[in-house]
Amino acid sequence: MRTLYSIQYLRALAVLAVVSYHAGQWVLSPVVVGAAGVDIFFIISGFVMWTATWNQPADPLEFLRRRVVRIVPLYWLATVALALGVLLMPGVIPNVTLQGAHLAKSLLFIPHVNPQGYPFPFLAVGWTLNYEVIFYLAFAAALSAGREHRLAVLTWILAPLACLGMIYVPLYHLFANPMLLQFLAGAVIARLWIQRALPSPRVGLVLALIGGLALVGTHWLGAQPDHFIRPFLWGAPSACLVLGLVAAEPILPRIAALRHLGDASYSIYLVHHSIMALVNRAMGPSQSVLFFCAASGVSIAAGLACHAAIERPLLARLRRPRGAATEAAAAP
Repeated sequence: MRTLYSIQYLRALAVLAVVSYHAGQWVLSPVVVGAAGVDIFFIISGFVMWTATWNQPADPLEFLRRRVVRIVPLYWLATVALALGVLLMPGVIPNVTLQGAHLAKSLLFIPHVNPQGYPFPFLAVGWTLNYEVIFYLAFAAALSAGREHRLAVLTWILAPLACLGMIYVPLYHLFANPMLLQFLAGAVIARLWIQRALPSPRVGLVLALIGGLALVGTHWLGAQPDHFIRPFLWGAPSACLVLGLVAAEPILPRIAALRHLGDASYSIYLVHHSIMALVNRAMGPSQSVLFFCAASGVSIAAGLACHAAIERPLLARLRRPRGAATEAAAAP
């Protein structure tokens, strides 16, 4: 799959939004709409999984293996690093309890309620990865069907799950809620893209602008959606934004810095919450504007460093074809 600058820019936008939201939480003035970065990520995920597998042999196990390689090692490293931080610096990272069962379930992507009574894993931002894993399993099942039935199978799996939590509320708070429909929206956009059925680039820019303004509008209206209305209040504008920018791909400027930020978005996402706790320890949140800027800037810098020093080398090693390492060692 060729690089789409629109997707990279959307990744950059999504992670910057999430970082802003969490930085604002420390000073009790959250940029609430920043949390919609997660909704954008879910739609992107549906888009990327669909397009990346469209021209590949339908191999569900190989698909799952690649997803494990992509998300699990870095998530485990970030989780273990947080556990060490909790042990070595008690009280620095609030609302985190080092408990064996809690840590094990978190590492295994098992949705559960943490010791504080909230549906978050040990590394709190990992709750979105629990949703991603559910989507990957559903997508692997859909790959078992023919291309013409793939979207239908995915819909028949995700749509009932999205409604299940309305019947059994405990599951609603863990994973079974309408947010799962955002992955489906991304797959639909990808199908339109493959069929060359998207609007023209200029119309796409208009749609992206409408989606962005709608998201900003929810912030100014003070909307704080729960999981039930979130896919409609934030999910629909996010889908409009993604669809619009993908449609506008041919006329988008090529900005290397934004592309690089998009590449590093996973690292930034995983480390930023913990880094902000360290910034808080160093300077405190009393000067809200200064703290917001420092926490955001340091978190992004740490994520970029993690991407360059850990994520990229780790992925390069894990994605190396089997036998390549042995051949390299045997070569003169």
